[in-house]
Amino acid sequence: MQYNKNKMWSIFCSIIGLVLLSAQTAEAIFSDSNDDKPNLIVIMTDEHNLRTLGCYRELMTQKEAHVWGEGVEVSTPNLDSLAKDGALLTNFNAVVPKCTPARGSFMTGLYPSFTGATKNHSPLNSDAVTFAELLVKKANYHTSFIGKWHLNGKEKPGFGDGAGQFGFKDDKYLFNRGHWKFIEEIDTNSSLNVYTWDQRHEIKGAIEEVYMTDFLFSKTIQYIEDQINKDQHFALMVSIPDPHGPNHVRPPYNNMFDKFNFQLPQTAVAAYNKQPANPGWDPVNTVLEDASDVIESIEMNKSWQKKMRNYFGMVKLIDDKVGDLLSYVKQRGQENNTIVVFTSDHGDLMGEHGLYNKGSPYKTSAGVPFIIRFPRNITEGKVVETAFTSPDFAPTILSIMGIDHSDVNFQGIDGSGHVLNSEDGLINKKDKKEQKRFIYGGTWASIVDDRYKLVLSNTDEPYLFDLKKNPSETINFYFKNSKYKRKAESLGWRLMKAMKKYHFKRNSTVFLDKPPCQDSKDQIPHLLHRVCDDLLLDKYKNKCKLKDVSNFCPNTCSGSCCKDSTGTHVRTLKWKKCKNITRERDCKNESVQKFCPLKCNVCITQNTMVETEI
Repeated sequence: MQYNKNKMWSIFCSIIGLVLLSAQTAEAIFSDSNDDKPNLIVIMTDEHNLRTLGCYRELMTQKEAHVWGEGVEVSTPNLDSLAKDGALLTNFNAVVPKCTPARGSFMTGLYPSFTGATKNHSPLNSDAVTFAELLVKKANYHTSFIGKWHLNGKEKPGFGDGAGQFGFKDDKYLFNRGHWKFIEEIDTNSSLNVYTWDQRHEIKGAIEEVYMTDFLFSKTIQYIEDQINKDQHFALMVSIPDPHGPNHVRPPYNNMFDKFNFQLPQTAVAAYNKQPANPGWDPVNTVLEDASDVIESIEMNKSWQKKMRNYFGMVKLIDDKVGDLLSYVKQRGQENNTIVVFTSDHGDLMGEHGLYNKGSPYKTSAGVPFIIRFPRNITEGKVVETAFTSPDFAPTILSIMGIDHSDVNFQGIDGSGHVLNSEDGLINKKDKKEQKRFIYGGTWASIVDDRYKLVLSNTDEPYLFDLKKNPSETINFYFKNSKYKRKAESLGWRLMKAMKKYHFKRNSTVFLDKPPCQDSKDQIPHLLHRVCDDLLLDKYKNKCKLKDVSNFCPNTCSGSCCKDSTGTHVRTLKWKKCKNITRERDCKNESVQKFCPLKCNVCITQNTMVETEI
């Protein structure tokens, strides 16, 4: 059979065309797939009170939004724009409200006992796997860490040492720890120097270029530009040491809020006056007669006022720099393909409850701002009320980025469904209600959901906060009625299981009830500036004849308490009641003695432990 030459040539050309078309299609598919791979920018500040962000204040009552006085606020339009264009999580918490353990869990998706970073300045385990390492291995991202690392032990400042092995390819501008206020490159080899506020006269460059926040954001933009020019997808984390103390900030931010006169928050006024008193895990010890003078002396203190104003100044500078970064990302056409996360390692109480800094289960210590924008996939203006903690970040961000992590044993939960769905932050109502997350500190452990927070400790009775009815966390609802107690007991069992599973407090005792005959720590109603201990004075002994006073101070007014609690406590992660304890072993613990005075052969007499004849 003979073929016409023209027909054969036509068939040949058609075949070549199909091959070329297939190649072009494959290239187009690969190109589209590559374009769909999002970039990631994580901005983490240090010790950041979420009330300083306008987007959080908008969700609060006027009273809760302005705890330092009417109109005392810092404007954060750029961070607010992130929330407007993305999702704001109202219940994101540091698993431990301290720098190192919170950061270690954030990076790895594990609880601190499994990362090695269990307390400040303890190093991350060398075999820990971070979300950055998974992005490199699974999707060939270029990664960088810029700023404060705080996961490489006590080394200080520790430039570029510690993150490389954990998946961050570029760590040139990483330093391990220290709250330096200035940083500059000092020679052609790009070596770095850091300076405290008092060393600023040694700086060679312009202050606005070498102030730490300015410098780190500048290097962030430089890194992004390099990757865009290389057509390389990137994942970057920039860790800003502000607004953590010392409370100094460069001009003009150091004078920007001088018009404000800060007041102590009402929760602090209540704590100083013991109306009500703070729990035993966060006591504020004051002489009640001096409480008003103490409050006035703080508010009139020029140094305190300046520190508060400078904190606002640090926040304002951060917001301005976030604005510069967002503008650059948009200018380079990367806005729709870049996930931007803004958060903090832990909060700062800034005087709330009479306390400062971190380490507490209260909202603005354990709670942190968390905003995420991804225009392609996250509904604008979304508010997520579901509870999350630090270990949840790694599995959640990997899922949002489309990275399969089914082969990784994360202890945190994947919350991407709550963030990506088009509803109000929920997969469904049951998911919101059932999601319980865990937080712990030195003497306490806590469980939180969308409405309640239970705190158990070895220093006080259980505390149940109803965050809807009492967002300021000043009222203990545990013993209000049977409904609250049942809720608290249910949460308590969940918390104690988590304590055992995640090794929260291996050698601690916590109580799921109050010790018997416990006196109130609050100021006695109708007895100005007096607490139960004052009833031991001859001047006030006769007050115990009053029924309200004797009920308020049952131990002091009865003179002794030899009754065991019927509740449950956890000792070395074993659940026990007083009838089940071992006298020789368990009763060596002072907290157990207080909980089980009868079984332990001790009796509480006028607030002193003494042996009891049985």
